[in-house]
Amino acid sequence: MTGFDLPPGYEPPAGRFDQWREVASGVLVRRHRAFDLNVTLVLGDDRVLVVDTHAHDGYARELLAAIRSVTVLPCVVVLTHAHFDHSFGCATFAAAQPDVEIWSHQACRDDLARGGQLQRKSAAGWFREAGHEEAAEAVGDAELTLPNRTFASDAEVDLGGRPVFLHHPGRGHTDHDVVVEVPEAGVSVVGDLVEQGAPPSFEDAYPLDWPGTLTALLPRLHPVVVPGHGDVVDPGFVAAQRDDLAVVAEAARTLPPEADDPDLLRIAARLPVGRRAGLDALRRSRSLRLPRQT
Repeated sequence: MTGFDLPPGYEPPAGRFDQWREVASGVLVRRHRAFDLNVTLVLGDDRVLVVDTHAHDGYARELLAAIRSVTVLPCVVVLTHAHFDHSFGCATFAAAQPDVEIWSHQACRDDLARGGQLQRKSAAGWFREAGHEEAAEAVGDAELTLPNRTFASDAEVDLGGRPVFLHHPGRGHTDHDVVVEVPEAGVSVVGDLVEQGAPPSFEDAYPLDWPGTLTALLPRLHPVVVPGHGDVVDPGFVAAQRDDLAVVAEAARTLPPEADDPDLLRIAARLPVGRRAGLDALRRSRSLRLPRQT
């Protein structure tokens, strides 16, 4: 879910929104009604880890106030990926704490540096078309603050008495997804590699790689799994979603070269992720197979 591609008529189920829920000792999840987005808080002795920063300054200021209702410890930020609903609040955290560490995969930083302005324009346009002018202006005015700590495969962040591990399992929702592991609490935060309550989003995805990435990730998962959107799940849910993605990947892999949009629609209608998401997956797969223009 990129934030500007919600399924038609999708409404998150009634429940615990915009409040902290402790899913393990010292690990709290705030499920926001906006975008059905999860932000995770990991408390250490010296610092607190914030996983994702929301979509713009207004949301990020609300998030920061909610964090300060829990702890006064300085923040460390980790971005699971570059999509605006997860990353455009970084400037708010940097303004509140000028020395804040903002961690991401190197390709996430590159993506924001290269495409952040276009993403901001696209998101503002989506809000405007949906009739949310105030949100369009907020995203359009968002200052882009890039990560200042990057890694390629694995990294460790010490929060004081509590190590947290950052892991890039491979290409899936993007080419730079990050999983945050809190081993002693039994928690894995997986970002949009896993979706609960809505189909996976394929606009920037690698549909052929995604099932294999989740297969490799499954043995590392802890009992509590926090997806980027929706309710907290477990490894069994992830395995089931991997199986659905494998069906999508097989359809994309065997797509006839001459298939046109009506063909794609017919194939997508039979996919377990739903026709709209399936169509996005097939189109994305086909675009990745097209030769680059020189």
